[in-house]
Amino acid sequence: GVCGEMAGDLLVLPLLIGLGVDELSVAAPQVPLIKRAIRSLSFMECSALATRALAMAESTEIQALCEEVAQKAYPGLLAQVSSGSPVPPSGPYCPLDPANGL
Repeated sequence: GVCGEMAGDLLVLPLLIGLGVDELSVAAPQVPLIKRAIRSLSFMECSALATRALAMAESTEIQALCEEVAQKAYPGLLAQVSSGSPVPPSGPYCPLDPANGL
């Protein structure tokens, strides 16, 4: 598993998934965002990214490759995060959904 700032970094997320990381520890408010991002990713594409990244010598190349995959998978999430807009939760349980007792 990975915890801390890297676990919640949307640009690094495809690489972590491709490397086989199956546990991420992030701050509670980030959980819905990270879940949405993971659901948008293709494991096969993330695995290919990891294979390519392991062969690269420069961190800037790896960063650019990660950004390319993230932009393709969830451009809307990246735009919302970079603009500072709140990202609404999604998934089978949304605490703000009136159907869940609010």
